[in-house]
Amino acid sequence: GFLAFNFHPAKIFLGDSGALCIGFIIGFVSLLGFKNITFISLFFPIVILAVPFIDTLFAMIRRVKKGQHIMQADKSHLHHKLLELGYTHRQTVILIYSIAFMFSVVSIILYLSQPWGVFLMIILIVITIELIVEFTGLIDDDYRPLLDLIARQKRLRSKK
Repeated sequence: GFLAFNFHPAKIFLGDSGALCIGFIIGFVSLLGFKNITFISLFFPIVILAVPFIDTLFAMIRRVKKGQHIMQADKSHLHHKLLELGYTHRQTVILIYSIAFMFSVVSIILYLSQPWGVFLMIILIVITIELIVEFTGLIDDDYRPLLDLIARQKRLRSKK
């Protein structure tokens, strides 16, 4: 409940105990899913934690692509990129919360879905992640294959 009152500049921080508690809850909930299809129950915590996973994964990809060590710090994480795009600190936090909430809802849908529904949701997740990465420039500001494809399709349709 306190997060609504803890926007930038933050006065309360989660800390190790809070992070461990959240990790325990996510692990416990994912174990409840073992009565469901195993793949879905393993995928559940990954989808809930998609925002930090995406940020970390693409930070490593970006650094390898630039020839840097993967543990080297930089200012190209998701929140930095959103700030560079002109969002305020408050808007950046709300956007990241919204993305995390969306992935949490998706994980619940995955848990309740039939196998074919899971397959469709995974495709949507991958496309969504790709669009987030391209829009924010998480890998590189020039990396935009899907957005370029959409732009080409729009140009072709407008010529007709």
